Amino acid sequence: MIVIAKSYADKKMLNNCNIHQRSGERMPLITIDGPQINDTEIKRKLVKEMTEAAVEAYKLPVESIVVLIKETLPENVSVGGQLISDRKV
Repeated sequence: MIVIAKSYADKKMLNNCNIHQRSGERMPLITIDGPQINDTEIKRKLVKEMTEAAVEAYKLPVESIVVLIKETLPENVSVGGQLISDRKV
């Protein structure tokens, strides 16, 4: 899920959300939940672009940005009580 701040209140809330501290450093954590991405080059591009956006938004060095990709297989997700893997296309 990607959240875009549309107001000052949203921006303030996002600045306080998902900031981890390590030795006094601010370390934003970006979590991407979604289906599996099989192409490593696409993953590289995704984390690079998310990191660049966070660097611009937080005004922090690139080394402080953490991006975590959580891939979920279709047999582990249900919509309306039915596994996605059981749906007919």
